[in-house]
Amino acid sequence: MATDKTATVWTRATGTPRKLGLLMLAGDKVRFSYEDDAGDLPGISVAHDVPRVIGHPQEWTVTEKNPLPPMFQALIPPRTASQALPNLQRQLLLHVLEARNEARGGDIDWKMLLLAGRNGIGHLDVFQDDSTAQAFYERDPSVRIAPISFNDNPLWEHAYRAVSGMSEAVSLDKIIETAGIRPSVGGAMPKLLLPILPPNGVPPVEALVKIQGEHQYPGILHMEQAGYQVFERLGEAVPRRWFSEGADGKGPAVLATERFDRRGGLPVPMESLFSIMYVGTNGGLQDRWSVEGSKAPNFELVGDIVSNKAKFMADRSAAAKSFYRRIVANLLIGNSDMHLENFGFLGRHGSARLSPVYDPAPTAGYRSLRCVSVTAFGGMPTAKEGIAYDFGDKVVELAAAFGVQRRKALDVIDECLAVTADYEDLIRGTGVQSAIADDLMASVWGVRHRVEQTAREARPLHVVAGREIPEEATEAVLYARQMARIGPAWREEGVTPDAKRGMVRFYSPDDMAPTEFERRVEIMRRPEAYAAARDALIQRFAETNEKGFVAWEKTGRLPIEEPGRVRGRGLEFER
Repeated sequence: MATDKTATVWTRATGTPRKLGLLMLAGDKVRFSYEDDAGDLPGISVAHDVPRVIGHPQEWTVTEKNPLPPMFQALIPPRTASQALPNLQRQLLLHVLEARNEARGGDIDWKMLLLAGRNGIGHLDVFQDDSTAQAFYERDPSVRIAPISFNDNPLWEHAYRAVSGMSEAVSLDKIIETAGIRPSVGGAMPKLLLPILPPNGVPPVEALVKIQGEHQYPGILHMEQAGYQVFERLGEAVPRRWFSEGADGKGPAVLATERFDRRGGLPVPMESLFSIMYVGTNGGLQDRWSVEGSKAPNFELVGDIVSNKAKFMADRSAAAKSFYRRIVANLLIGNSDMHLENFGFLGRHGSARLSPVYDPAPTAGYRSLRCVSVTAFGGMPTAKEGIAYDFGDKVVELAAAFGVQRRKALDVIDECLAVTADYEDLIRGTGVQSAIADDLMASVWGVRHRVEQTAREARPLHVVAGREIPEEATEAVLYARQMARIGPAWREEGVTPDAKRGMVRFYSPDDMAPTEFERRVEIMRRPEAYAAARDALIQRFAETNEKGFVAWEKTGRLPIEEPGRVRGRGLEFER
């Protein structure tokens, strides 16, 4: 007869280590009970309003897909179907268990959870019992892992051998000796969580380090850099990162990203979208990506949750627009691996926010992920090769699920098209194999063609105020149409109204980097584009600020005086 298994769950998110509750595995049920005094602590899920669920044990059914709830399963290295792609963390933990003669039996995953289920992504720490937890927190900090040098570290070579099917006991021992017994991080790419010393004198940081194996998606870490660059252009939050191939460029490819679930040395609650949806459906949602024959999950369902039902969030509207923008951008860079664990949220119930972008890897160039998106939308089989004829229409229509108006959706699409205009150059500039780049760009250009066609038909760039404009001015028109706010210019001290007759001032989106705004301004100032950009700005003024535009028209398009108003960032165009 199987014996019930128990573990204690602690957190130090508030500074002082405290017990959150008790985790129990009993037969085919997993239960978690909060401590009576845990009401001021972040929960095991951001979906939990902890004071309301204290006294009400949370229960889920054990399934093959989810033997534990996702927030705990994420701390255990996944099994891999292919021996050609051995999971690094699982190798390391099995090696430790074997050395302790504990690797036998059918409860290996539970043993791994108790062995290494702490200091993982997020704030949850799992222990065998409270005394083990207290001993862990009381341990002298001096015996904890010291930051390791990022450049030319022999650890990367040992890890490379382990994930390339060349592992031997000495390599695994060396990794454990340097990196310690660390928690798992999910995903296909081998990862380690450890403190590093970045190059160029950057202070030590807690990092997530990916190591490229011999057989695992050649060049993927190089191309992930290009993916991050696209999201930086969009103004989306991305982590700091460092890339290395050794001093001679012949070492293992290694990509380190700074952990954004740590602040001031303390953990910040972080949870994947899948985990949140699993909890919200009481375990009803079992799949991390769309499964043929099933209606869930899909991005329409995600949009409804983020924009309407996510009461755990501080600003659902901003998060929903950002989420939609990330989907569009991922489609345009060929990141087909958009499953629900590749989107995350930071913070606790009531104040959570969308996490920075992570894993923006262009995967559509690899045979196993040669599709548009593993998570479907628009009723299309997006996890298969090929692009539907109405794909662009479906991308625009998806915005409604996120509460984004059609006009704003077109703005998002225009912006994503603009920042990916040179994407092929970015990809080929990484040095990735030509065949992989060719396959990736074949998919990307198919997506881009459909999306661009829909956007142009919905709002042609070559027509402004009813007249044709030259091709060289279309980029300036695109940027003019993406300005966040437009209004009449006001008088300035020492400048007569006549000298500023009919001017308008426009503002960039709040999340746009100043350097990107300045770049766009220079494009709109080019002689061949100025007139078209000016007309497009005035047209957008009429569309987005009707009251201000009417007042401006009534005064003969003279400036409107607004004493004491703070100007903000903008540029004036003369009528």
